[in-house]
Amino acid sequence: MYSSAQEAVEQKVRALEAEKVVAWAIVDGRCKDALAVAREVRDGELVSKVRRDCTQAPWENDAMAAGHLHEPGPTKALAADREADWRRQPAADVVQFFYPSDAQRKKIGGMVIVRCRINEAGVPHDCQIASETPDDLGFGEAALKLAPLFELNPKIANGRAVESTVRIPITFKMPD
Repeated sequence: MYSSAQEAVEQKVRALEAEKVVAWAIVDGRCKDALAVAREVRDGELVSKVRRDCTQAPWENDAMAAGHLHEPGPTKALAADREADWRRQPAADVVQFFYPSDAQRKKIGGMVIVRCRINEAGVPHDCQIASETPDDLGFGEAALKLAPLFELNPKIANGRAVESTVRIPITFKMPD
């Protein structure tokens, strides 16, 4: 059992780790990752810093900036029909940040398959855990926090972006 002093130290270490991950994410233009980490530690000042310092196009408009459809209606022709595919995955430091602390202490890795709906802009939503190994260390919860950070090119059917379902594999492993 942990004492409140140990918990306070772990919380401070996590906050410092968050600041480091956020700083690198901002430098790399990974604003969505930076915002997710700042929100995870519930640090209002860090969230404000991300919103102030990020130079990437607003993450809410990433799909539009990438040239994907946002609205139905007349559009220019798109590429041939295809399934949804990857545009961007969260960086390794962000995945590591969300690693369940109990599993990290025990040096145990995990694998989660998350099933998500992907909208016409390639944004995951309505995500659920399809499988989780091992299933009792918090990997599923961590994967659900990471799922919104994945960005995909939407499925194209009949020349239009359409909603679809994808399976996102997320592996948690201890750094070498």
